[in-house]
Order: sequence, then C-alpha cells, then structure tokens
Amino acid sequence: MVIKSNYKKVSILEKPKGVFVIFNDFDHYEDFSGFLNFLRQKLGINFSEPTRYPYSLASEFLIDGENVIAMFHDDLGCCARVDPGNQQLANHIVCDCYGGQ
Repeated sequence: MVIKSNYKKVSILEKPKGVFVIFNDFDHYEDFSGFLNFLRQKLGINFSEPTRYPYSLASEFLIDGENVIAMFHDDLGCCARVDPGNQQLANHIVCDCYGGQ
C-alpha cells in the first residue's frame, strides 16, 4: 500500500514489516553513503555501522527515542523504515528532511 505524500522527493509505503520512507533521489546501491550523509545533515543523528545483507544494506539510528533503520534495498532504493503503523514518525522524518508544509 502506497500512502500519498505531498513531497515529490519521497514515497511512503506501508507494509507489514514497517512504514518505509523511500527517498527517490537515492535509488542505487552506490548512493547509500550519500544517503546516510544526507540524513546525518538533515536529522542531526549518528548511525550504527552499516550491515550488509544479500540484497540490502542497513544502519540503525534513533529519532525521539524510536529505532529507525536507514537502508538500501534492491526493490526500494534508499529508505528509512519505522515500526509498522508509525506514520507520524515517517512524516516527522520527511518534514525534517524537506521542510514542513
């Protein structure tokens, strides 16, 4: 299920494993380090060392005490995954990265 976003640079996808904020400007494996730098600059956060999986890379961080996973996945590109149903945190990430409405 894709949730509409008022931002052209992101898509939000709700799945059983979480809400995914997909950053459309970072859609390749090679973009992951730049994606982490973008999030670090916009959100003022630190990350765990990225973990490599067969089809993805992942790095964890905290926002407002909640665990978020920055990841690259072959099917999605670079995205931030929050807990299932946590649309509010997903919106918080988008607003912090691209400004409020």
